[in-house]
Amino acid sequence: MAAVNPSLVFKAWAVWLFLLLPALHAPIAEATCRGGTGLNASAEAVLKSRFPGWKVVTLADLDSYEREAWQTVRPGRCPGVVWGKFGPRLEGYAVTLIKTLGVDRHREMLVLLTKTPHRYSPIIVAPDSEEDGHVGVVWEAPAGVYEEVESDRKVKTAWPVMMYEDIGAALAAYYWVNGKFKHLLLSE
Repeated sequence: MAAVNPSLVFKAWAVWLFLLLPALHAPIAEATCRGGTGLNASAEAVLKSRFPGWKVVTLADLDSYEREAWQTVRPGRCPGVVWGKFGPRLEGYAVTLIKTLGVDRHREMLVLLTKTPHRYSPIIVAPDSEEDGHVGVVWEAPAGVYEEVESDRKVKTAWPVMMYEDIGAALAAYYWVNGKFKHLLLSE
């Protein structure tokens, strides 16, 4: 019997971990939209109990221009949900919630459902506000340097950033620093 080369075994194991670990790590909110929200049942239950009357933004909530823009840039991903690690012990779903008030009027907020060992715990990142027309979408951007549009203020983030966007209108970056979320307006 030939001896097994430990170096090859390690390399094979490392490749396996590189390919499989990301799939095991996150509940794959982005890849499983298919007309729904992309949330798992446990996260959905927390939202229903803590935010009655609110719903997660889906492709159906976007107008035709926004839907086409979203599907071009982020095909197969849910506009109201993204999974990420946005700070220490802040891994979970970033979710855009809306509550319809009437024709072209709604309330909207950005919530982070942080994963704990037995459940999800919500943190309101952007408090609810009344909006006309467009609904916000959420996506993740890498840690890096971001500059505010109305000032020369630059921020270097240590963690990935929640991008909260009204497609074609405005983009804000929500980032974790000194124990809380702050934001920069990146475009108007």
